[in-house]
Amino acid sequence: MTSTAEKPSFKRAYQVNYSAVIERRKKQEAHKKEYSNGTYSVIMPKNADEIVEEGRYLRHCVGTAGYIEAMAANRCTILFLRDNKKINTPLITIEERDGAIRQCYGARDTYNTNEQIRDFIMEYASLHDLKVVYSPFNHLYPWSMPL
Repeated sequence: MTSTAEKPSFKRAYQVNYSAVIERRKKQEAHKKEYSNGTYSVIMPKNADEIVEEGRYLRHCVGTAGYIEAMAANRCTILFLRDNKKINTPLITIEERDGAIRQCYGARDTYNTNEQIRDFIMEYASLHDLKVVYSPFNHLYPWSMPL
């Protein structure tokens, strides 16, 4: 595995190129996308650096150039699900695309198994008129499967 320290110029290039766009998206969309129920929150990243840090902390691919570019190009929205008691600690990363929650992963691409978090995600999806189409929910919430 190649460490990010070995390729700082590549990492910095895409982070710098897309950070301003992601910052603008947060300013324009946060009031529609972000949500809290008092226990958990869904928040938008402030910039590309936060997306990279999310991927690094959770050890999954969201911090790669492809997701950052897709977020900057408005092809998807990357969202962070947080426990309000540890609001700055990554917990779950959500990919919203085409009116649906397409991916929802914790550390090392694991699916969430906590029912409270699942219910919160479903609550968020319902309030934001989103389908939930990734596999862990399909057996629990069959109405959320795409037709």
